Amino acid sequence: QLLPVSGEHLGIKVHGFVTKQELDTFYKRSEIFVFPSQLEGHGMVITEAMQYGCPCVAFNNSAMPYTIKNGIDGILVKHNDTEAFADAVEDLLKNPAKRQQLYCGMKQSIAELPGEEGFEQGIEQYYQVLLLSR
Repeated sequence: QLLPVSGEHLGIKVHGFVTKQELDTFYKRSEIFVFPSQLEGHGMVITEAMQYGCPCVAFNNSAMPYTIKNGIDGILVKHNDTEAFADAVEDLLKNPAKRQQLYCGMKQSIAELPGEEGFEQGIEQYYQVLLLSR
C-alpha cells in the first residue's frame, strides 16, 4: 500500500524527472542512497550512487546481492522487512563511522568494475561460450 507523502515533516520532497546536472547535484549532497525496489533486473543506479560515495540500503532481492556486498559496500536487508529497512537507514544516518567504512568498500568495488573494454570482452566471451555449447 502506498501512503501519500506530504513530506514536509519528514524533510522529503519528490522531484520527479531531473536533469543530469540536477542528479549530479543530488548525489553530491547525499549521505546515503535508499533503494527500496521490490524487483530489479540490475540496479545500475546503485553502482551510480556508489561512484558518488553514497552507501546504499536495499532489500536483498533480485539483482541487489550481485551489486551490493552486504556490510562491505552497502547494506542489504531481508526482502520486504520494512522495519529492518528503516532501521538500516536510520543507523547509517546516525553513524558516520559506518558510512566511512562502507565508503572504503565502495571505492574498492568500483575499482574492480570492468571498463568499457572489459565489458566488451565479457560479452564476447559469453557469446563464445554460447556458440561452443551448441
